[in-house]
Amino acid sequence: MQSDRMENSGRARESRFDPGPQQRGGGGRGHYNQYGGRRSYGNEEEGDHDGAPSDIEKRLESLITRLGERSNASLDNNIKNLARVLNGDIANFKETILAILLKCSTTMPEKISIYTTLAGLLNVENYAFGGEFVDGLARKFRDLLNTGSYSQAELVLRVIADCANSNMISFSSLIMFMEILLEVTYDKNIPQTRSDWYAYAVLSCMPWIGERMNATKPEELRKLLEEILSYITRRKKIHVAALRIIKSDDPLPQEDYLDSLWTQVEDLKNRQWREKHILRPYTALEHVISKGQTHNLPQIIPPSHEEGNQYPLPRVIFRLFDFTDCPEGSALPPMNSIERFLIEDDLYRLIEQRHEDRRNCAVLLLNYPTSQTNIPLDYIVTEVMLGQLMQLPKSPLKEIMYGATILELCKVRQDVMLQTLALAVSLLYERVEHLNVSCLHRLASWFAYHLSNYEFRWTWEDWSDSLQVDKEHPKAKFVTEILQGCIRLSYYSRIAEVIPQRFKVFLPEEPFLERKFDIENPETLEGVKQALEVHEAVRDKKDVTRILEIIREVPKPEAELDTEFNPLQIELFVHVVMGMYAKTFTHLFAALHKFSPVIRDLLAGEQEQIFFLQTLYDLFRHREYTMIVLVDRLLRMQLIDAASVVNWIFSKDMKLHFSQHHVWEILQQTIHRVSTLVQRCHADLEAAKAKVKEAMDQEPPAGADENPEPMEEDATEALEEAHDRSLSQQKNMFLVIFQRFVMAFTDHLEQPGQKTKATESMWWKTAIGHMQYILMTNYELIRPYNSTLEKLVFTKEIDKVILHAYSEYAALMN
Repeated sequence: MQSDRMENSGRARESRFDPGPQQRGGGGRGHYNQYGGRRSYGNEEEGDHDGAPSDIEKRLESLITRLGERSNASLDNNIKNLARVLNGDIANFKETILAILLKCSTTMPEKISIYTTLAGLLNVENYAFGGEFVDGLARKFRDLLNTGSYSQAELVLRVIADCANSNMISFSSLIMFMEILLEVTYDKNIPQTRSDWYAYAVLSCMPWIGERMNATKPEELRKLLEEILSYITRRKKIHVAALRIIKSDDPLPQEDYLDSLWTQVEDLKNRQWREKHILRPYTALEHVISKGQTHNLPQIIPPSHEEGNQYPLPRVIFRLFDFTDCPEGSALPPMNSIERFLIEDDLYRLIEQRHEDRRNCAVLLLNYPTSQTNIPLDYIVTEVMLGQLMQLPKSPLKEIMYGATILELCKVRQDVMLQTLALAVSLLYERVEHLNVSCLHRLASWFAYHLSNYEFRWTWEDWSDSLQVDKEHPKAKFVTEILQGCIRLSYYSRIAEVIPQRFKVFLPEEPFLERKFDIENPETLEGVKQALEVHEAVRDKKDVTRILEIIREVPKPEAELDTEFNPLQIELFVHVVMGMYAKTFTHLFAALHKFSPVIRDLLAGEQEQIFFLQTLYDLFRHREYTMIVLVDRLLRMQLIDAASVVNWIFSKDMKLHFSQHHVWEILQQTIHRVSTLVQRCHADLEAAKAKVKEAMDQEPPAGADENPEPMEEDATEALEEAHDRSLSQQKNMFLVIFQRFVMAFTDHLEQPGQKTKATESMWWKTAIGHMQYILMTNYELIRPYNSTLEKLVFTKEIDKVILHAYSEYAALMN
């Protein structure tokens, strides 16, 4: 729609809304009863402006910010009182009041209608101020779209929509504005994620404006909803399978976020648009607010799509609890109800805004105001927290944040939260066969962390059925990963003591070094005599050069004459030198630094590096975490290459360990290390460019050479080369990873037997899950190489079942 469709008159009034018998008044819930009434406003109401402006501004900010907190007075009275105070101060502090009101209304989702009501009352007495508030909202919405701050833009759009309820914005203007936003869904050659966001943003406003829009502009509302439904019907949903935390819809459906919201809005429509959650203080103040005059929204054209623009990824709504899981007498809002959406959306935003202060965040979550006292908030909070923890492709915030905040939730309401969490974990255990591989890892890691704060106490016998299944079964792997995580956070014997005897089959072997050379019996194995000599040289603190000479003198075994390197030399170094320093991480790191010349000399090529990693793994086979840390340190010291780590993980020697989680931790850590190098090179390059620009902008001092030697430019060129090398390394690493995945899958499918059996095996499900885990977790890094991957790796020539796993990821990126 074009801007000329907007109304010309900003003073056009909308017809008054006659609230139905079920519409709540402005008294609000106890949580929102206003503190202080007239008495709380003190000297500001009397016009005491003798103090410093900063003091008065602070007082104004406190009054506006705290509007809606507990009080003996009713909410609508408090809003009227505050509006009277602010009207008296607008002449002197208009900019301050406007800024505070804009900030509060667009950052406190649970108070949207409170602030739009306050703005509506101010608009009655000061039309110009109301116009500036509307312009400020429009400007903020436009700026947020331009900067890609879509989550905040959603909230601002809801504030704009609710301003129509408080008689600040005309419904005709609002409808035309929403039609302009929905026109994006008809654009060609744009990512679906862009269209998704605009459709979702408009649809999410319906709980606020649906009832009054239906009363005043029913035909326009019908057309808006038809446009949204048309888009939802034609949008592609290949990506949904890749985003499902739980793959099965039994017992609860796991819906795409846009489909879920549409179902909830449909239910609201069938209820005559009357919801039970949003506070609507403007209803009780209708007789006052209706005296104001409406404004038209300024023209806002959505910014056009440009290459490189990033939009919010779609998600699947995680469902865990049904009303049958909740205590008797509680009333969990149905999944298809708009109340469920409104509560969950506010909880999402509370976590997003307050997560840095996890104690305060926990208090706010568990004291979130609801319209009904019997809503089991602890169940909804738990579902939201665990859903975000396991959200695909990655958690919105750091995973440790969710673990730490859940602990705070348990401290705030220990009487209910511990039981609710225990039920949640038990339900997830029952459904773990259908859990996404990435989500299983995150859940196991979090639960181990959680148990470490409660002395590792758990009703393990409830999971006794995991003892009856194959060790590769998800239930068995889930228990195994939890116990391995517990060992990392404690120590082996401690965990062995606290779990039942029969669950010890899930424990790894007690940590020990699997040394190859027996120093006590030098005749037992080839190379033992040289191992003894190396051992004595290290013990006697001989020079590193001398130790390298001893290792280099070791002859190549007859069985290895065809190899390009001497594997015995590498084995001697690993099993003897690294074995001697294996007491602690401090000792191991010291060994890597001290003997780095030896390592560089021995690991001249990729084959040597792969053999070195395998030998290191043989030594630390029963100390998995030590191996994870060592590989990371070797990469940081650039003693081995990322490609070598990848090829080692996919080598024949590691085939037996292919499904073990610590192997994929090493791979994920390798990706992280390479991406960190790219980021560091990029930061160094940008800093150098800024320095060169600054030097060029400065005028040379009198008498100085106008054309000095371009030393900074030479340094910049060197940094550009380093940055290009790091990008090339990252690209090559991803190509190798997915080439090896495809090779492994192809070999598995070509094994004798039916292909259907191959794809139903536990190996296949785990391996294909890990490939999607790598794709989804690192989608931001992989995205630039999608076209290359599709040309060289995921081509039409490979098996369709392999290609399908990639197509789910590709659909998400498009």
